[in-house]
Amino acid sequence: MGYLSREREFDPSVPAELIGPVDIERFISEGSTGSAIDFATATVLLARASGLSSRLALGYRPGFREPLSGALVVRESD
Repeated sequence: MGYLSREREFDPSVPAELIGPVDIERFISEGSTGSAIDFATATVLLARASGLSSRLALGYRPGFREPLSGALVVRESD
């Protein structure tokens, strides 16, 4: 993460949309600004390249809050 925080700049005006593998390679090697998804994707790829097990989950939403325990209940259908 140090590399990304030193060499790249987060820009909230960049559209947060999924980009292809060529674009993320370009962001890691040449890019200067990126969206939250660019940074998240690059972090996962760099972690995997370093041998760390990592995944990126997008679009996660909790199902509902269990009224008695206050826990979030997530089902496969969510």
